[in-house]
Amino acid sequence: MANFFALVREVAERQPAALCFAVSGQSYGAVWRRVQYRAAALRARGLKKGDVLGILSKNSPDWCVTFTAAMGLGVLALVLDTNLSSATHREMLAHVQAKLVCVSPEFAAVDYGIPQYAIEMADPAAVFEPEPVDDADLAALFYTSGTTGEPKVVPLTQANLLKTTLACIERFHAVPSDMFMTILPLYHVYGLVAGFLGAYLSGASIVFQNSLKASDILGTLARQPITIFSAVPQLWEIFLDRLLKKIKSESPPKHAFFVFVLNNAPSLRHLGLGRLLDKLFYPVHQVFGLKLRLLISGGSRLRLRYCLYYKRLGFNLTEGYGLTETTGPICVGKIKNATPICVGLPLPGNQVAIRQPDKHGIGEIWLKGDAVMPGYYQNPEATREAFDADGWFQTGDLGLLDRHGELHIRGRSKNVIVLDSGKNVYPEDIESRYLQSPLVEEIAIFGRRISSRETVYAVVVPAEKNQDSREQLKAEFKKLGHGLPTYKRIGRFAVSFNPLPRTSTQKVKVHEVIQRLEAGEYQAAD
Repeated sequence: MANFFALVREVAERQPAALCFAVSGQSYGAVWRRVQYRAAALRARGLKKGDVLGILSKNSPDWCVTFTAAMGLGVLALVLDTNLSSATHREMLAHVQAKLVCVSPEFAAVDYGIPQYAIEMADPAAVFEPEPVDDADLAALFYTSGTTGEPKVVPLTQANLLKTTLACIERFHAVPSDMFMTILPLYHVYGLVAGFLGAYLSGASIVFQNSLKASDILGTLARQPITIFSAVPQLWEIFLDRLLKKIKSESPPKHAFFVFVLNNAPSLRHLGLGRLLDKLFYPVHQVFGLKLRLLISGGSRLRLRYCLYYKRLGFNLTEGYGLTETTGPICVGKIKNATPICVGLPLPGNQVAIRQPDKHGIGEIWLKGDAVMPGYYQNPEATREAFDADGWFQTGDLGLLDRHGELHIRGRSKNVIVLDSGKNVYPEDIESRYLQSPLVEEIAIFGRRISSRETVYAVVVPAEKNQDSREQLKAEFKKLGHGLPTYKRIGRFAVSFNPLPRTSTQKVKVHEVIQRLEAGEYQAAD
């Protein structure tokens, strides 16, 4: 298999006039020239194969050009989270012994302790010849802390990135006529693979969307013929909530009718009313753009209600599953008729195993294959803890495989609440139920020892923040609990009027929620 840099060149030479970065109007031929100029400039400043290059910039064509140039040099690209402090950036660069860092203008005023250059640097006069690289050569470094607060450095190889990208292109059926909306940060591997590498190697066009305001996103969708759009669940939920809220504000009866049709769409289609539904839902597709053919959700689990609503509206929405350690998506659902709250089959070249399953088939997810990292960077102890003797990676996630071999995620093994009765409670499943309430904006569920007994406890952010919130939630939780076994019901809860702490991929930091609860930052409802 050709290496990544060779394929970049091949795509550019095959379609030099094709549009690569849509907003700035840069063609594949122009981007390829810039990649060579950037690589030559980096080499002239002393970078050589095996060195570490920091990249600190918001999403942009220059970010992509610099990353690609690093791949051609055999240099390890340390991709830095732009939301972190300058002190943290400096520590990260020092920890991996980065030789230099490329920054965009908004980060240029800081001294990072190593030579720094403008991310748009170039050397047009030089002739660049790429370094020979092997599949096993390291290509990129990512810091990961997940929700545990324990940062590690994940190295991904040339083969990890290339094989995962090509497998995603195949699963997404991506072609040169596609246009990708790239809203996820490229310093996350999900954003890198789904928003840049997959788009580029398929010869498609890329639109960067750096504003997260729903109105700005919808404006871009109206202006550009986007066909593939990947995002985190929170964004898909915001879109749908905004749509329903808008309909309700215009006409409550119209909203009631729309929700009725949405809830009963499968039955109505079965009765032969499909064309009527398509006509009713057509304005929604106009808002998203009539060219949009694929929505991708990843980073955490999308709630069932939203999965079903998007499907009933006529959108192809698929979910993916993976970690930084697995080059992002290692499992991706079907493009059409995807099973709700299912992350599908593993990508080619990868395997999934469920170990020590319970009577329901739920056990710990272990992974092996092309997408899995070789081990934590310069951390043999963490590597030994994460892998078994046969090279299987322990994810710490819980799931089950259905009869079709598709993976269903059930949560984190560390988050499982083991009650004194010996029964297990999976917080993510319970959260999904309580989040269906219009009174609940956010919720984190975990085990807490109260009066010497393990209790299902929750910290809740109410949708309506007022002095009656606690009493309203008490009544609501009592009602919602009727459909659950007694042991799965929320025993006690506390209220927060501020958003829950989250990672940059919008996962709730449960450990931090617990710390804040113990520090008295939340108001107990009892």
